[in-house]
Amino acid sequence: MEDIRRQIVQELHKGTVVSMTKSEAQRKFGNKLAVAALGAVPKEVGTSEVRIIHDATHNVEVNPRIRVRDQIRCPRIDDLDGLLRLLVAECSRDPTIRFCLKYDVSRAHKLVPIREEDWAYQAFSLDDPDIIYMHTVGAFGLASAAYHWARVAAAIVRLSHYMSDVASALYHLLYSDDGLLLATGKDFWRRQMFWLYVFELLEVPLSWKKVAGGASLSWIGYQVDVVSYQSGIGPTKVGWLVRWIDDHLREGRVQVRHMRAALGRFSFIAGALPHVRPFLGPIFAWCAAQDAGESQLLLGVRLILEHIRHEVVCASMTPPRPLPTQVGELFRVDAKAQGDKIVIGGWECLGSVGPKDARWFSVKLDRTTAPWAYVKGDPYRTIAALELMATLVAVCVFGHGAVWKGAVATATVAGFTDNMGNSFVVDKHMTTAFPLCVVLMELSVQLKDLGCTLNLGWVPREQNTEADALTNEDFTAFDPAKRMQVEPGNLGFRVMPRLMEAAMQLDSEIKLSRRKRGPPKAGRAKSRGVGLRWADPW
Repeated sequence: MEDIRRQIVQELHKGTVVSMTKSEAQRKFGNKLAVAALGAVPKEVGTSEVRIIHDATHNVEVNPRIRVRDQIRCPRIDDLDGLLRLLVAECSRDPTIRFCLKYDVSRAHKLVPIREEDWAYQAFSLDDPDIIYMHTVGAFGLASAAYHWARVAAAIVRLSHYMSDVASALYHLLYSDDGLLLATGKDFWRRQMFWLYVFELLEVPLSWKKVAGGASLSWIGYQVDVVSYQSGIGPTKVGWLVRWIDDHLREGRVQVRHMRAALGRFSFIAGALPHVRPFLGPIFAWCAAQDAGESQLLLGVRLILEHIRHEVVCASMTPPRPLPTQVGELFRVDAKAQGDKIVIGGWECLGSVGPKDARWFSVKLDRTTAPWAYVKGDPYRTIAALELMATLVAVCVFGHGAVWKGAVATATVAGFTDNMGNSFVVDKHMTTAFPLCVVLMELSVQLKDLGCTLNLGWVPREQNTEADALTNEDFTAFDPAKRMQVEPGNLGFRVMPRLMEAAMQLDSEIKLSRRKRGPPKAGRAKSRGVGLRWADPW
């Protein structure tokens, strides 16, 4: 409370907070007066300084009445890759010096003044309820604060670009109040100093202790290296992930609440390494089915963690991918499950070729080659996984050596109602459903090896008659000489042979745990204790 009071006194001196008696406030603002509670969260690890949060949601109901007009767009790892791609193109023509500078705007939300008639919505009190304080600028906790700062920041950035001539031009990214300046040439320092000069002219306060520069640095958690033109996960975060996984694999047990917290960091890493993302689905499902206490690591979870560790260590930093090449529709696939009989088929339609000129395949699956298809009884219950399996086989059969390798490929899948979701599964790179999740893992790894992105579409069955005929073993429309002989065991799968059986056991354990736990009980949530951010910072 002392730190909160100290900060409020400082805000009063700066004019960003005003105070008046309760009766005066009621007389001036009437029914608009909404006196909210304050919260406080630590600013940094190892410090007693707190950030004051204005609770504009509970009791006062200010936030539910705010309607933010536009979506706030912030750069992601893809935008950082795009910046590096431009840098590669520029330096390939004229190799020169590259330098990064990151900065942090101090008190960004408090740079936006609020109209006096709206101060009443930002009111609060401390020890004395008869003294009312009001924010005169944007405050943490108000739903509109981030929006208004984004508008101000956009104006500042545009003005800086307008004031820069060609000699002062540079690349700039801004995530909320964290900026990145990337300049090239022998006068890189002049370009970056010009931007800092503009900020000083506009009285934009910077947190100088967070300003840093170099050829390689960490920005919004991601590492960027302009020497090797790479971005991804920095060595500190990679070291934490390796240590965390190794420690728990060695112990064979884990506190489930710690695993849930670690999944947040795994998801952050998957932002830079999207082919890792599908492997998180089963772990999310397992954590959701467990109590918060200690639990033994099942074989399936152990294998997934080992794979995540391997992928992150091998490719924590990656160069920017070339701009995608849209090559059009590549193939059409279908799957059929009737009784114990399973058939998947597909044909390559790249370049709008007809069935007679296309490569094609038709494969029967059974309990030996695809035992996972029978885990729910009749195989039609896993038809979504079988449809995705047909897509996977098409990628493996048609992909290696194809002209669309390294491109953004478009495929069309047959139109079962319950399989339209496969397009969303591939786009999201995530599912917790078994066995669909394991097939998605394999597909993700194969696409990563091909350097290809797959946009999985959907068409009604009436428009996919050729692929449907392949699942019915009707090959009259196709040339037998162009048939691709497919053996499921010889397709070069990297994940499914090693993980599928363990994943089946994991799925059974998840279902058993859910039955034991029953429906979630209503009641007050238990304290989460010390968060991972404070207990084990990375």
